[in-house]
Amino acid sequence: MSNGAGAGLLPRLASKSKGRAASSASAGGTAKASGVARLLRLLARGAFDDTRFSELKHHARGATGDIYRARMTEPMVAPSPTPSISASSQQQQQIVIKSVSLASSAYDRCVLPDLFGEILILERFKGCPGICQMIDYGLTPEAYWIVMKRYRCSLAEWRTRQVAGPIDARAAALYLAVLLQVVRALQLLSRDAIVHFDLKCSNVLIEPHDGVRDGQLWNPLGWTATGGGGGGDQVDSGAAAATATAAAAAPQPPFDTVLADFGEARSYRSEAEAFTVRNRGTEVYKSPEMLMLNSPAGATSGTFSRGWPSRVSALGANRVSASGAKAGQPEASSLSAAPAAAVAKARARCASDSAGLASDVWSLGCLSYELLSGRVLFGGDYASVTHRVAFGEGPFLALNESEVESLGGRPELVALVEGVLMRNPRARPSLTEIEARVIRARDALLLSPGAVAGSGSGAATAAAAAAAAPTTRA
Repeated sequence: MSNGAGAGLLPRLASKSKGRAASSASAGGTAKASGVARLLRLLARGAFDDTRFSELKHHARGATGDIYRARMTEPMVAPSPTPSISASSQQQQQIVIKSVSLASSAYDRCVLPDLFGEILILERFKGCPGICQMIDYGLTPEAYWIVMKRYRCSLAEWRTRQVAGPIDARAAALYLAVLLQVVRALQLLSRDAIVHFDLKCSNVLIEPHDGVRDGQLWNPLGWTATGGGGGGDQVDSGAAAATATAAAAAPQPPFDTVLADFGEARSYRSEAEAFTVRNRGTEVYKSPEMLMLNSPAGATSGTFSRGWPSRVSALGANRVSASGAKAGQPEASSLSAAPAAAVAKARARCASDSAGLASDVWSLGCLSYELLSGRVLFGGDYASVTHRVAFGEGPFLALNESEVESLGGRPELVALVEGVLMRNPRARPSLTEIEARVIRARDALLLSPGAVAGSGSGAATAAAAAAAAPTTRA
C-alpha cells in the first residue's frame, strides 16, 4: 500500500474501514473495526502526513525507539464571528515524537505487533487524566511515529532537583502525595487488565498546574498551599479527627503526573489472562518472577519464542536503564551461575512461570523507594539485583542499613516500601490497599512531633504510625 502503484487502494480501504466501523458500532462492537483502521494507518505511508512537523531535535534514546522534540503545525479553525482570522491560519504546538525504525533486514525483529499494542492502549485512554496523551501516529518512509503531547519533565528529573530528603516530614508527605497520583493512575490500567511492565520514575511525566512557574515547580515546599488531603481519602471513623489534622497540613504537588512509555505494556481481555512469559522491563525494577524468566528453566529464557534468540539477546544487552548501565545480559549470566537448588527454590517461591499485574506492584515498590529517597533501589548494581530479589531470604525484600538511612530512617516509609516488595506475587497488596497505606503513612508523618504545629496528642501520633506499618522487619 505504500508503493506508488497501490496509491489508489488507500482511499478505498479507508472508506470500507469506516463503513465497517459504523456497522460494527451499531451492532454494539467496534474493537475489530478499530483494529483494522489502526493497522491500516501503520501499513500505509499515505495515511500519515509528516510534513506537519518541523524543528525535530533528538531528545533521548529509549529501549524501543528514539524520542524527538518538535513542533506540529495544524490549521486553525476560526469561529464565525471573527472573520479577521482566515481559514488558512495555522497554529503550532510543541509535541514529542517517538520514532521506531523500520526493520532493515529480514533478520530484524518485527516491531509492528508491539507498536500496535502500544497505540491501542494510548487510544483507549485518550482524554483520561493520569495517562500520557497521544495526538497522532503513522508510518513515515523510515520509521513508525507516535506523536504525543509534550510534558514538562519526568518525575525522575523533578525528584533529582529536590533538596529536602524524607527526613523532613513535610518533604516526605509531599513525595507521598505524588506517589498517590501514580498509584491511582496505575489503578486505571489494572481495571482494564493492562500491565505496564516498565514502571519507574523516568516513565512518569509531570504537567504543572496552570500558572505554576519554575520556582514553584522545583521548590514546591516553599510555595505549596496545603489542604485537599489527596482527594477523597478513605479513613476509619475512629481516626477522623487525627486524619483531618494531617490532611489539612498535607502539602500538595503543583503538578499532575501521567504514566508514559507503554512500549513494554500489554493489554489483556481479563485479569485472569494478564500474564507474559517474555522478559520485559528495566532490570532494577523487575519482580522476582520476571527475573526468573531469565533462568535456563524459564519459559522463554529471556528471549522470544519466535525469532532469532541471539539477535534478541543483543538487543536486550543494548538497553540502557535510567541509571545509565546496560541491562539484559547480567541477569541471564548470574542466573546461569546460580546453584540449581537456589533457582528451583526461587521459582517455587514465585509460584508462577509468568509475570502479570503483580509484577507492576513490585515495580511500584521500587518506584516508591526511588521517589521517597531520591535514589534508585540497589544503586543500579545489576549483579546484586538477582541475588537479593530472587534468591534472598525472607518473605519480603528487607532494605539494608544504607537504604533505610536514605529513607530518613523513618519506620513509616520503610514499612511502606517493604510491605509492597513481597517476593511471592500472591502475597503482594492490591493497589487499593497500597493507596490506603500511603495515606496512613502520610498522616503518621504529619502527626509526628514537630511536623505540624499543634499536631494533636502523642496517642494519635502513635496510632497513626502503627497503622502505617503493615509489616515487621526481620
